[in-house]
Amino acid sequence: MSETPLIGVLLTGGASRRLGTDKAQLVAADGRTLAVRAAELLGGVCDECVEVGDGHSGLPSLREAPPGSGPLAALLAGVDALGARGAVAARSVVLLGCDYPRLDAAALDALVAAAAGGVTAIATAAGRAHYVCACYSPEAIGEARRRLARGERALRWIESQHHVLVAFGAEVLHDVDTPADAAALGLRARPDS
Repeated sequence: MSETPLIGVLLTGGASRRLGTDKAQLVAADGRTLAVRAAELLGGVCDECVEVGDGHSGLPSLREAPPGSGPLAALLAGVDALGARGAVAARSVVLLGCDYPRLDAAALDALVAAAAGGVTAIATAAGRAHYVCACYSPEAIGEARRRLARGERALRWIESQHHVLVAFGAEVLHDVDTPADAAALGLRARPDS
C-alpha cells in the first residue's frame, strides 16, 4: 500500500449495452461477481472505497447525477461522496472499472507504486491506456472538475495531460464488452439476473 493513504472509486454503473447484461453481476469461475472481486482488489490498496453504481459490490454505493452521465461524472461523484465522509483531503484516487476479470493484486500494486502525479494508468504493452484502471492525483481531480464543468463526459482528455503508463500484457487488461468477451473469459450471468 502507498505511504499516503489512497481512496478508491469502483465503477459498476455502466449500461453494458453491447454485452446485454450487467457486467458487475457476471460471475467468475471462483463464484465471485466482477463487482465483488473488483471491490476486494481496490480495498487491498485503498483505505476507503465507494462504489458508483447499483450497489453490487458490498461497498457503500451511490449513483452519479444523472445516472449514465459518464465515467468523468462517476469518478467525481465517488470522490465527492468520500469527501463528504472526510476521506479525501489531498489524497490520490484509484479509479477501477469492475470489468477486468484478469486484473490482479500485483498489477494494482504496481499501478499504485508507479503513481507520480497527474494520472498514472495501466496500459497494455501496445500502449493502450485504461483510464478506468488508474491513479489520479489531487491535481488531476481538479482538472477533472474543470473538464466536467465544461461539459466533458469521457476520460479521453487525460491523453493530453501529464500521465504515466504502467505496461502490462493485454491479458491482464482484457475487459468485458461483448458476449464473446464474457465467454472467452469464462464468465457467466448470475442465475437471478
